[in-house]
Amino acid sequence: MNKRIYELAKEADEYADATLSPGEFHPDWHDVRDEKFAKLIVQECVAAEKDKEIQKLRDEIEHLRDLLAVAYQMAGAVGAPVKYLDAFAYYTGNLYNLLPVDLDSFDLPEN
Repeated sequence: MNKRIYELAKEADEYADATLSPGEFHPDWHDVRDEKFAKLIVQECVAAEKDKEIQKLRDEIEHLRDLLAVAYQMAGAVGAPVKYLDAFAYYTGNLYNLLPVDLDSFDLPEN
């Protein structure tokens, strides 16, 4: 991270140089550089936080896929109708057409 901070500081220096009269002393140079550096640090922190959130969502999706695989196996084991198995296998986003669940359509074993 220290290398990244150095890169951001260098970028802020270059911004201040390009924004103000190059090669001349300017009393606002440090203020311009510091403001740009602060913005770059904030942007970097926001990006890092977004990356964490994205990874968290990806992990949750993977967990839900695993759970769906178990539900698919369970539905097959209890003789679920094809429309339920197809819904698990080829999720299309509209599960409301499967509700309400009618247990009479299942091929349940008798005790």
